[in-house]
Amino acid sequence: AKLDPKHAVGNGGWLVLDRGGQFERMINVETRDGTCKVEHLTHAVGGWKLDGATLALSVKQARVTVSDSCKPTNNGEHDEAVKDERRALRMPSPRELAITDDAGELQSYRKR
Repeated sequence: AKLDPKHAVGNGGWLVLDRGGQFERMINVETRDGTCKVEHLTHAVGGWKLDGATLALSVKQARVTVSDSCKPTNNGEHDEAVKDERRALRMPSPRELAITDDAGELQSYRKR
């Protein structure tokens, strides 16, 4: 399933892990300063595997899109450096996956 960046709003994201070992992830972070809104949307694709209680992601391509409502000159897209990620995970229920992010916070993804 391809994810459409035009549908991103607020803070949150999607993570798709397919049976063939490929993943697609989209994370949107929105900040506000008065009436100004800035969104950083990161879209990444690559491979995944489980290593015990760790989700190992091998990012092959990552792209960031910036949208600034008050400073349109900041708007644009750029590639991000690709990297391998190792995320501690747990499954609170059969339909939920919780992954630790870069800041040590737990991010929860629910199966559709």
